[in-house]
Amino acid sequence: MSKNEWKQGDILIDEEGEEAKILGICGEAYFIMMENKFGWATHSIYTKEELERMEYKLKEEPSTLKITVDGKMELTSKDDEMAKGKLNIDLGEGDVANITITRKKANK
Repeated sequence: MSKNEWKQGDILIDEEGEEAKILGICGEAYFIMMENKFGWATHSIYTKEELERMEYKLKEEPSTLKITVDGKMELTSKDDEMAKGKLNIDLGEGDVANITITRKKANK
């Protein structure tokens, strides 16, 4: 599946952060549910081209890095956390250790 393909259940987001859910697709018709500013859900039918003209794009979930250490611990981190140099270690039973990674320039 191409990164640009949209499927039923996907969440779209526009440049203002407004979200829309694809309820279904029939041919070139996308059945969309959007919440308006009053909190009411509206249902509409659009083509993909119409949604793209309205600046809707697929909402991407951050990827997660998982590393298992000695089969006991998992290090996990999402894209935004990795960019800040942070990792979380799942110690099991709901315990989590947070690690901050700092970068130093190598001595030459």
